Amino acid sequence: FRTYGNTYPARAVALITFDGGFCTGTFYGSNVVLTAGHCVHSGGSGGSWKTNVRVWPGYNAGSAPYGSFPARTLHSVTGWTVSGDERFDYGVIKLSTNAGNTVGWFGHFWQTASLTGLPSVIAGYPGDKSPSQSQWMSVDIVRDTQERQVFYKNDTAGGMSGSAVWHDRPAGSSFCADGPCIYAIH
Repeated sequence: FRTYGNTYPARAVALITFDGGFCTGTFYGSNVVLTAGHCVHSGGSGGSWKTNVRVWPGYNAGSAPYGSFPARTLHSVTGWTVSGDERFDYGVIKLSTNAGNTVGWFGHFWQTASLTGLPSVIAGYPGDKSPSQSQWMSVDIVRDTQERQVFYKNDTAGGMSGSAVWHDRPAGSSFCADGPCIYAIH
């Protein structure tokens, strides 16, 4: 279903543009945007870093209510930038501004136990929807948990790469309490 970027958490979801394409990212701190590794680096030892990367929080079909910000630095891990291993396809964009203080950001949690059965919520910018570069959300459950990967059947399309996979934690949870908590990257 379609979402709109003027309320939290939709405004903490960002369109990421770069030369030759676009992805999705999620604010993870005041100046940190979490995304897929292939949204910042093409992967593998022969790969290259993306150029002219910009972050557009809460963007929706031509409306940029919070403006856009150039990436200060791009980061990923060697499992992606050297090996191109899909289990390590995650990255971070650091900004020179603290836009997250305005739009908010998601919490996170990591655990080694199975996540099978946990709700999986994904919000991002699927390239197959109209109007172009509008924000959409899909909800399902984790169907299978493997080492460094979870599998779900959320409705997604190109452009949603880098979307956070999250669910709302109830108030009083022992970690990542009261709000959207990231546990994987699409």
